[in-house]
Amino acid sequence: FSICLVSSTSLSASGGNAYVWSPSSGLSATTGTSVNVSPTATSTYSVTVDNGSGCTATAQLIVNVNVPTAIAVVGSTSICSGTSTLLTATGAVAYAWFPATGLSSTSGAVITATPSGSMTYTVAAVDVNGCSAFTTVNIIVNAMPTPNAGPDKNICVGQSTSMTASGGANYLWSSGTAAAITTVSPAVTTIYTVTVSNGNCSRTDLVTVTVNNPPIINAGNNDTINPGGAITLSGTGSGTYIWSPTGSLSCTTCTNPVASPSVTTTYFLTVTESNGCTSIDSVTIYVEIKCGEALVVPNVITPNADGINDLFKIIGFDPCMDSYSLVIYNRWGLVECETSSAVTTFWNGKSSSGETVTDGTYYYVIKSSKSELKGFVMVISKK
Repeated sequence: FSICLVSSTSLSASGGNAYVWSPSSGLSATTGTSVNVSPTATSTYSVTVDNGSGCTATAQLIVNVNVPTAIAVVGSTSICSGTSTLLTATGAVAYAWFPATGLSSTSGAVITATPSGSMTYTVAAVDVNGCSAFTTVNIIVNAMPTPNAGPDKNICVGQSTSMTASGGANYLWSSGTAAAITTVSPAVTTIYTVTVSNGNCSRTDLVTVTVNNPPIINAGNNDTINPGGAITLSGTGSGTYIWSPTGSLSCTTCTNPVASPSVTTTYFLTVTESNGCTSIDSVTIYVEIKCGEALVVPNVITPNADGINDLFKIIGFDPCMDSYSLVIYNRWGLVECETSSAVTTFWNGKSSSGETVTDGTYYYVIKSSKSELKGFVMVISKK
């Protein structure tokens, strides 16, 4: 005789007046024609029957106890909202699933579950011995993430930027950062992806970081002016201009301001393009007396004895020159005049022989122990 574990069955005896059952384990009673038995393992039961005249007889019955086959369910137990999972039960010959919500069927070893939310399903199964078993499976439904990598970014070469993602529980950037916020410093324009996940549900979004080059600018060449002088600065480059320091400039936002420094000054030009990138260059204006520029040298004389512009005479004083000498050459390189003091003497347009030279271009050299100044003078006679 066979039963399933945790089941019971009734045993009956006849043919006498009194009945005694043994062993007592698993019996509902030890006397009577019928008893219920609930053994936890296969057991042999005996009944002794007395006919009332002192005569007895004994019979035995084996009760086989079948243990229900263990039921297993395989399939994904963590799914994304709006998706399904295939559940497969094994270990029995017949199956019943409940509740029916979200199930493709309530019977069979394989069913498809599409729950709208997290759900616990129970499967009841009957094995080849007719024994029943139950098991449960928990399906966790994760919400699909709504990834957002944030707005596209613009940076300049050498800069970094921070990107912030949202829309889920976990984040993984293509840059390697496993957090919602990441900082990057790309050398060139780069597209970054972020994978946003809730459990095993994930989606991606993109963000572009555009790398802009700074403007190419030039604040001009260094130069020298005399004290009290001025010079026009020459800035080049596309963008918005800012010159500094501002005190000795005619304009701080124009391309070519006039600088009038009283002392040697370095001016900085900052140019910012529409993309926000900035470049800086500088130019130094030295304030000092420039050799030769303190002298006034005529470039035309008219030696006709009318008292107007008759003489080639140097005016002024140049501290770079401690003393002067003057030599006048004609076009063939012959000396027409030579003096050891250009400050106190002059050339009257006459040659070394005392005759007025012919009209034309003559060349001069003004020399000192420290420097030399060269140029030309036109001789035009007016009759």
